[in-house]
Amino acid sequence: MTFLWLALAASSAAGESPPLKITDQLYHVGDNDRPEWKDITSIQPTHKSKVEIEFDSKENERKLVLEIQAGGVSEDWKVRLNDKEIGVLKKGEDLTAQYFELQRNALRNGKNKLTVGETRDGNIDDIYVGKAAIHDRPLRDFLGHARVNVLVRDAESGDGLPSRITVTKLVDKKEKEKYKDEDGKEREREVTKKAEELVDLTIDDKKDLVVRKGILYTRKGQASFDIPAGEYMLYATRGFEYGVHKERLKLEKRDERAVDCMIRREVDTTGYLAADTHIHTKTHSGHGDIDMEERVITIAGEGVELAVATDHNHHTDYVPTMEKVGIKDAYATIVGNEVTTSIGHFNAFPIDKKSDPPNADHSDWVRLVQEMRKASGVRVVIVNHPRRSLGRQNAFEMIQLNPLTGESHSGIESLGIDAVEILNGKTLEDDRMLTLNDWFGLLNRGYRMKAVAASDSHAVNEIVGQARTYVASSIDDPRKIRIDEVCDSFLAGKLLVSLGLLTNMRVDGKHQVGDFIEAPGDELAVEIKVQGPSWTRANRVALYLNGIEVASREVPPSEESVKFFEEIRIRTPDHDAHLIAVATGPAITAPFWPIAGGEKKYVMGSTNPIWIDGDRDGKFTCAFEYASDLAARCGLSGRSAEKSLANYDRAVAVQFASIARARIEMEAQEAYRKIMAEADRKLDELLLVKDPAVAKSFKEYLNEAPDLDVRTRSDEKERMARLKKEDEDSRKKRKDAAEKKRKEEDSKRKKRRV
Repeated sequence: MTFLWLALAASSAAGESPPLKITDQLYHVGDNDRPEWKDITSIQPTHKSKVEIEFDSKENERKLVLEIQAGGVSEDWKVRLNDKEIGVLKKGEDLTAQYFELQRNALRNGKNKLTVGETRDGNIDDIYVGKAAIHDRPLRDFLGHARVNVLVRDAESGDGLPSRITVTKLVDKKEKEKYKDEDGKEREREVTKKAEELVDLTIDDKKDLVVRKGILYTRKGQASFDIPAGEYMLYATRGFEYGVHKERLKLEKRDERAVDCMIRREVDTTGYLAADTHIHTKTHSGHGDIDMEERVITIAGEGVELAVATDHNHHTDYVPTMEKVGIKDAYATIVGNEVTTSIGHFNAFPIDKKSDPPNADHSDWVRLVQEMRKASGVRVVIVNHPRRSLGRQNAFEMIQLNPLTGESHSGIESLGIDAVEILNGKTLEDDRMLTLNDWFGLLNRGYRMKAVAASDSHAVNEIVGQARTYVASSIDDPRKIRIDEVCDSFLAGKLLVSLGLLTNMRVDGKHQVGDFIEAPGDELAVEIKVQGPSWTRANRVALYLNGIEVASREVPPSEESVKFFEEIRIRTPDHDAHLIAVATGPAITAPFWPIAGGEKKYVMGSTNPIWIDGDRDGKFTCAFEYASDLAARCGLSGRSAEKSLANYDRAVAVQFASIARARIEMEAQEAYRKIMAEADRKLDELLLVKDPAVAKSFKEYLNEAPDLDVRTRSDEKERMARLKKEDEDSRKKRKDAAEKKRKEEDSKRKKRRV
């Protein structure tokens, strides 16, 4: 049922038939025996978790309005009519009238039952609720709502577009602000700022629509909604490649307004397809808020051209749902699976939807990757959000990945994966270089690892396709995409990584991302192009050779689609290196495309590598291979290799250090094994006796005691880290308890005033 909340309202309009009164009483629901509002309602709770009110009525042949008053609400209390949920109470301390639209035949002839109770998360707070009535008018007429009819069209063709409509209003919001007092001490104060807030929309017919608070996705570009009189901003968008239509609406009661939105494709992606390789549904992943039909509409509405379905440990196929909804040709899809394990999350695709999902119980990285590779049809395996914590550690922490060298200190010799998700739209890292540095290190270790970006969207307000990967394709029409060619491009690294910006480059006017090229001369002419729609900005572009920044440019703000287009000349390296261009800019906070994490985050566009054959031997040699060759020729002494290392970059030097460390660690391990063998021998010698009874006693003790061992530096670090974590948890627990107590006391004071 559609529902809407409104502040305490005046009586209904003249001429309306008298309302059907359900109850004049206010009820106390909760678990507090002495509520602060005892002068308003009963002292004892009516019920701990719900109130039920029976009343007589006739079956309704048209839409009606249920009015109910409530206050002291801080949880999502469900409202049901005849055991069918029609909405939840609006949160707030003050007594307010709240309105719910009743659809046809919601009422029965004879006995009916109104129930308020059972919060969505199971938490119980004390509320007062009642004074309920039913008004014999549709919600729009009763509240005097305006109706807005929207059409979103392509500015070139005039055709309706799958798109997103966002509706907001300006509100005052209180925020904490840091400042320095007269003595220079940093303090905090509360300030009020204007902000845009999503608003509730009332929809009669949700066919072909996906609806959330302030958000509408439309399959055909058409939508109608009702909204209270007032001033609003309406935005029409279609994802990263399109502009935005903005319209200020000033609506009077019972207005009817038509809004024709023309949006234009602003970003040129010729030769590439917009792919999101990480998408979920609540239907098959079990969490989030979006079902299959809603998902296939949102993908079209954000302009994604290739959607990889990756529900947790489930093979999901969008095609039957797309056919049902009527958007079969809007984009191409691939059946995938996010193999969700205790050691990391991995996307595997394409995958035979009839095959068994890979076993996700493996705690060993190598065996897990082998399991995914065995799945029918799989060609691409990606490690997702590798720096997002999975409990106490993230995936790269679990394998002890060193971002400088790309080595796994846990002992894994080969990671066996094809790509790393360096941008995840759902959980964007605070440090924009964190996963980039991981990736640079992996490349320098010799992994031909590709970088991808994906949304990881589980819900409507987590924008699908916001983080995306552009995949080289000979076909721009999604209806004719060849999945084999798409997979070939993934494995060849012909990919561009995008979150609000699209960065591409060419070397010497012809060599493109993914190419292996022989160094042409003393200089490389690198042409960099950064694009984005009019509503994004770039502020910096940088070039990286082997992960080391070798050139950068500041970028002035621009509403043009081409944010930066320049040839940068850099010295050709004397050894092989991978070349990558990265553009960054400020986060988008606009309500139609907000970056998760807000203004502290960023937008980014990165290429994958162009591989430079600096030593001109016809093959690519990574930094680790150069360092290994130096170690073999010069030995592991830094002094003996110093002159040779000076001819290489820092990437080769750190790889040399890693090789030396590994050698010493191996020698130490062998020495440790010998020391412990000698210690065991000495203990046996010390406890060697002739008396059988004494010998038996010694043996009993040794059977109960652990093996002879020593505490390593690693053990000591783990112990200290554990003690530190326990102290931090204890302090946080005390702080949270104090904050909870403070809020409870504040709530009691407010209720006393009521």
